[in-house]
Amino acid sequence: AAQCPARALVEQLLRKTAALRFSGQDSADASPAKGAEGGVNFVHGVILDRLLGGSQQHHILEELLDGNATDMEGFLRSRCATNPLAGEMLWKHYLGRGRPLGA
Repeated sequence: AAQCPARALVEQLLRKTAALRFSGQDSADASPAKGAEGGVNFVHGVILDRLLGGSQQHHILEELLDGNATDMEGFLRSRCATNPLAGEMLWKHYLGRGRPLGA
């Protein structure tokens, strides 16, 4: 299957920004309440939240679940309580992998 050009662009952006850290936003021991983004750094959280908020970009998030540019599962788990779409994407991902109990 051909990779979506938008996915390739977002993956490149995620890889280029993986090492960026912001004081008070990123911390190895930060809890979700203190700014941790569910396993992703602050910049990744901003990018992924933007994609999650725009219906035209949902397919990119779904495709990113198959990649390793960032912790998409952790990000979606951290958003499940406030965004039903995050939970639905994660559920579909787990079902597609034969892991229905993971969702």
